[in-house]
Amino acid sequence: MDIPLNVLHNFIGAPIFGWLAFDTFRRNRSKSNQTALYFGWASFFASIALFFFSYPTLFTHDTYLLSVGVLIGDCFFAGAMLMLWLIYIRVFLPNKPLFRTTATILIGILTLVIFAEAVHRTLTPPYGAYINYANDGIALVFRENTLYKILVGLDSLALVFTGVYFWRLGKQAPNLWQRMRVRGLAIGFGVFATSLLIVPALPLADQATTSFGIFLVGVIIVAITSITGAVLQRRSESAE
Repeated sequence: MDIPLNVLHNFIGAPIFGWLAFDTFRRNRSKSNQTALYFGWASFFASIALFFFSYPTLFTHDTYLLSVGVLIGDCFFAGAMLMLWLIYIRVFLPNKPLFRTTATILIGILTLVIFAEAVHRTLTPPYGAYINYANDGIALVFRENTLYKILVGLDSLALVFTGVYFWRLGKQAPNLWQRMRVRGLAIGFGVFATSLLIVPALPLADQATTSFGIFLVGVIIVAITSITGAVLQRRSESAE
């Protein structure tokens, strides 16, 4: 079965974020770092979301089944953003319980609204996704509306804030491999945020190519810096 090239970045991103989640949990299995756990769960949820945004097309082109997959992906993506928001709240509002509680409630409401919008958009005929057949291949088309674009834009700000946090955190890294991993994540978050905030405003004909290019750059940056950092860490530990 043909692969929709406009979601090729999702095919690539799903295993990368899965590995990132595994690596994060592995590194923190004996620690109680709540921020790291939030990031691990965010990566895990993002991996599942990207999986359902792409891999179902290998098994079916049925519009309803693809739309169910998109619904699952939307919900897990919102879950990933929720984890990133919790990182932001924990880091930037540490000693302000009233603001922390208020922010948590607002983000929880935003997540629930995203869930409800996703259910209506994807499961109401003509459903939320379909395969577009063309002479040069196929594309998985996601149906979008104004409310969806607004909600995704608001939720994706979590990527910007988390990217800023990781970039600042990189200054405190004690060695090269940690600094590389953290700064790579910061740049990756910035690239992903750019994709999610800018692409929906583009004409439909340009969205697939632009989204693929921007998102793939982010995935490659995260992958290279994470893998290189892991290799440097092992070499450093072996040298000791």
